[in-house]
Amino acid sequence: MKTNLKYFRELKNLSQEKVAKYLGIPQTTYGTYEMGKYEADYSILLKLSKLYGATINQLLGETDENIILITRDELDALTKAKKIIETIEKNNPTKKQEIKIRDNHGKIEFK
Repeated sequence: MKTNLKYFRELKNLSQEKVAKYLGIPQTTYGTYEMGKYEADYSILLKLSKLYGATINQLLGETDENIILITRDELDALTKAKKIIETIEKNNPTKKQEIKIRDNHGKIEFK
C-alpha cells in the first residue's frame, strides 16, 4: 500500500531512526511501512498522526482529490505572496493591477 509516510517525515526533517525511536520500534520496521511492504497498526498510525500533524487518511494517501500536499517552503512562499497581494489591494482599493508572480529558485518576485 502506497503511503505518504516518507513525505511527512521529510517535511518534518526527521530521520527514519528518530521516528522509529519515537514509536518504540526498530528502524527497519518503520522503513517497511514507508515502502508499503507492511501496514502499520492503528496505534502506530495514531502516534504518527500526532507527530506529523496529519490525519490518518492523509498518512495513508487517502486524501480528498481537492487537497494538495505542499512543503513548508511552498506554504511560506504562498503566505508571503498572499500578504503582498493584500497590501497592494489595501493601498489601491479602486485600481486594478496586474501582478506577475515568478518563482526564482525558491524566491518569489512580484512585478
